[in-house]
Amino acid sequence: MPIEVIVKLAPAAAVSGSPARRAVDACVADLDVALAPLHPSTTDRELATFLVAQVEPGTLDAALSRLRRCAGVEGAYPKPPGEPPGRM
Repeated sequence: MPIEVIVKLAPAAAVSGSPARRAVDACVADLDVALAPLHPSTTDRELATFLVAQVEPGTLDAALSRLRRCAGVEGAYPKPPGEPPGRM
């Protein structure tokens, strides 16, 4: 089962078609992962900097390492598992 990876881009890299975004896409091209907006219909510029990728567990460490080295990527981490709300 794939693991969701959250990718935080620099603002310039979040603009589709920009040179910074093309550099990110080129950097991850050989990882066999697709980057998709975490909040696809947002108009908020900060939320638009968050992407999500589905990564196979066996390639997670390599994918995270590669993503973190890409120019335009400010961070990459596995999405934490969901938890039920705690008691008050």
